[in-house]
Amino acid sequence: MSYGFGEGTDAYEVFHLEKLTEPDEYARFMLLLSERSLLSGRTQQILDESRREDKDITVKLYEDYQTQRHTLIDAVQRADSSVGHCHRPDDTGPGVVYRLRRG
Repeated sequence: MSYGFGEGTDAYEVFHLEKLTEPDEYARFMLLLSERSLLSGRTQQILDESRREDKDITVKLYEDYQTQRHTLIDAVQRADSSVGHCHRPDDTGPGVVYRLRRG
């Protein structure tokens, strides 16, 4: 059994009926789809928490990526003096190309 909850086809939980006899799987099923969870808004709270955590993880990963990218560019410039300064655009979002110029 699966459901999508306001996320389109990319975000859903899967429950296999034959596994609902396992205590952990049954507890997860009940946490998300019990009458109490659905009517109290707990299922929505869990979804909202998950979205926030996903966003926080994405932001942190991109920050780490930027730091590593800058470190690598600086290392290349130090290792090869013929590589000119790197032009770092103001927009450092995904897809921005850094240009290294040979001196």
